[in-house]
This record gives sequence, C-alpha cells and structure tokens, in this order.
Amino acid sequence: MRLTLRVERILIVDDEKSIMFAMSHYFKGHGFDVDCAGDAESARLFLDGRQYALAIVDIHLAGRAGMDGLDLAEWICRETATPVIVMTALETPETEQRAARIGVRSFVKKPARLAHLANVAFAALGHGPAQAV
Repeated sequence: MRLTLRVERILIVDDEKSIMFAMSHYFKGHGFDVDCAGDAESARLFLDGRQYALAIVDIHLAGRAGMDGLDLAEWICRETATPVIVMTALETPETEQRAARIGVRSFVKKPARLAHLANVAFAALGHGPAQAV
C-alpha cells in the first residue's frame, strides 16, 4: 500500500523581496510548497492555474493595474476557496473593517515577527503552532 502525502501550497504576495524571501524560506522549511508574487497581476496568474491552502497578501502593492492588496484579497475571497491573511504597516480601523467585511481570515500588522505570522498562518490552516526547524 502506497501512502501519498498532500503538500500544501502557500501564495505569498509582497512587493518587498526580502520579506518574500524570508517567508518563502520559512514555510518551505516547514514542508510547504510556496509561490511568490511581487504584485497583484502576478498573483492572479498563479491563482488562475493553481489551488492554494493559504494566501498571505501585503495590502500596499506596487503594480500596473491599480489593484492593491485589499482588492486582490477581495478577489481571492470571492473567486477562490483560498483563505487570506493580509499584512500592512499602515493599519487604519477602516482598512481592518474592510478586510473583515471581504472575508479575510486574519489581519497582521507589519513589522511582525515571522514566528507570529507563521502561527497565524498555521491556525488558518488548522495546524498547531509553528515548531522550530
């Protein structure tokens, strides 16, 4: 009898390469497949072709289409079954309310420790707290 493991895939969307690199390295070290997108347009291309267990999206994204992270999060929540965590350094009550209204799973303030973000992500995925690697 052959046992197949289901590897979960995470999409990270952030226009800061160092943040994407750190998160990607961390989640890969915990056994996840990770795709990274630097803007909403690239993220939508990934989402059109793959299923994700979770999307982690920065609210403030540079991009050509004028779509910020909350617009992308709203699209993901409406068009896919992917849970979304949003991150931002510029939190306002209105931003947090809009995120909740569109169905975002969690809201994380930047700068956040990677371990905190991982625990939020693992909770959204139904896993226990992150273990050190």
